[in-house]
Amino acid sequence: MTGSSELRRLTPADVAGGFALSTEAGWNQSEADWRFLLGAGAGIGVEDGGRLVGTTIVLPLDGRVGWIAMVLVALSHRKRGIATAMMDWAVAHCRRHGLVAALDATPAGREVYRRLGFTDGPSILRLAAPPGFGRAEDTSGVELAEILAFDRPAVGIDRAAVLRELAERTPALAIGCRRQGRLAGYALGRFGRVACEIGPIVAEDDATALALLRAACFRAEGRPVIADVFEKRAGFLRSLVGAGWTEQRPYTRMAIGALPPGAPEKVFAIAGPEYG
Repeated sequence: MTGSSELRRLTPADVAGGFALSTEAGWNQSEADWRFLLGAGAGIGVEDGGRLVGTTIVLPLDGRVGWIAMVLVALSHRKRGIATAMMDWAVAHCRRHGLVAALDATPAGREVYRRLGFTDGPSILRLAAPPGFGRAEDTSGVELAEILAFDRPAVGIDRAAVLRELAERTPALAIGCRRQGRLAGYALGRFGRVACEIGPIVAEDDATALALLRAACFRAEGRPVIADVFEKRAGFLRSLVGAGWTEQRPYTRMAIGALPPGAPEKVFAIAGPEYG
């Protein structure tokens, strides 16, 4: 880094500064996302002249994974080594705490992260829903305890804090699908700055995942809807593209070390690159 920029710890008082950065970048995060991440995670930021110009947050998941998110640098301060300094801190923080460092990388960030020791995992596509996709399906509300019990074997870690935050913040989008009285899948969602993001979606099969997504879109209050879907869920993706969903951008899940395996065939969509 150069000039008067200073690296410092982020605090919950940085919500407004972080939100300004993600808005400048065109990202979907709301101030509620920033409040949660700054409260639940450990963050580092760069300040220049009293203005926050860079951020990175590590969200601990189950004491096993350090999810790196909100890697942002103001347009006016790029190419000064700020992102590298913040990522060096994030990787070192994960190592100190015995966490597998992981993130979802854009194509531009992927090569940078590979040089830091991250290796490629599964690919993810962000898709945007066409108008009129949502409809009432055979779904219902779902209790948080049910979600947690269904989610952990599928993902391989306990991400209770994230799921609780999403379910309590936007209860209308917390829905489940049952088969013969047992939970066969669930979906959560949240209203972002520019779009409603549906995810995670965890389900036993393509049909259940599709029903959950349709029902969630039906409850999205007419807002634009996006979902970040694993490319490995090929049949599910074909159904979405056939229904008029359009690709917005790809991501690559990356990590230094091995992520818990879980049952990835049940995980259709993530909560967003900031939540893992």
